[in-house]
Amino acid sequence: MGSIQFVSGWVKRSGPMQAIVLSLGCVALATLVRLLLHPLLPRGAGVFSAFYPAILFATLVGTARAGILALVASTVVAWFLFMLPAHGDELYSVGQGMRFAVFMAASAAIIWGAEKYRKKSARLREEEHQRKMVVEELNHRVKNKLATVYAILHRELRNNPEIWENIAGRLRALTHADEFIGRSSDEQVALREILEMELAPYAISHANIDIEDVKVPSKPATMLALIFHELATNAAKYGAFSMARGVVTVHGRKEGNTVEIRWTENGGPYVKPSQLRGFGMTLLERGLTPYSGKTDIRFDPGGFSCVIRFDLPRANKPVTPAGAIPLHGAVGAR
Repeated sequence: MGSIQFVSGWVKRSGPMQAIVLSLGCVALATLVRLLLHPLLPRGAGVFSAFYPAILFATLVGTARAGILALVASTVVAWFLFMLPAHGDELYSVGQGMRFAVFMAASAAIIWGAEKYRKKSARLREEEHQRKMVVEELNHRVKNKLATVYAILHRELRNNPEIWENIAGRLRALTHADEFIGRSSDEQVALREILEMELAPYAISHANIDIEDVKVPSKPATMLALIFHELATNAAKYGAFSMARGVVTVHGRKEGNTVEIRWTENGGPYVKPSQLRGFGMTLLERGLTPYSGKTDIRFDPGGFSCVIRFDLPRANKPVTPAGAIPLHGAVGAR
């Protein structure tokens, strides 16, 4: 198919003369094939069969006009080289007329179908090219906007380093997730790689990761990156990562279309349930709501733990938007 597109582009760039040359070349090649097969075929058999591919190729590569030109040339060649010498007086019989009519009707159908396919393929290629250009432009704009937001917030919060660090971490998590997903050709990311990306700034040697090979589409992957960032940040401030002997264990598995992630902290200080319901807690509880997400959070004496379950979105199935996550409250509070 790539060679057809290449020749088609050459014809389109070069103009009508190249389309004529292409059509006549296809007919000439078909004629050569028919001449080579002539000694092997019964008298008068397969007169038109060799020209069908020539008409099809001329239409696909050129246009309907090129296909019609190939049809006319094929008819002339078949008439004078094969039908006239083979049939002579029977040339104008009912049988020969029917054979000629079938050839014309079949060729017309080939030209019509090939032209429809050629136009649709060209439109799809154009739309795909436009989509790629739009996506690249949007990615560029998003990066610029995030950089602008980052600079503005850094300036405005320079006297509030604790709040700035929380916000900056979330912005970095978004940026890293978007860049990571943008490098994925199929727009899916491995669950393990999302987790390792968010745990990289912390003591990765204090993390036990046991995750199956699960691919997550781009939208829930971005939300998971934010959730893992919240969990890792809280573990570093209040939980297992804040102690030398602390360990974070993460299990991930998939059953059917449902993904289950278990985050368990051990060896850290006891964390009491916060009375303030800040953004971090809201994100854990509601971030994956559009994907039937549920989160079971526990503050056990042995350490903080949570179980996250969500469904992978099915192809062509719209996702019901969740309510907006409120941004007020204590940032980073559990």
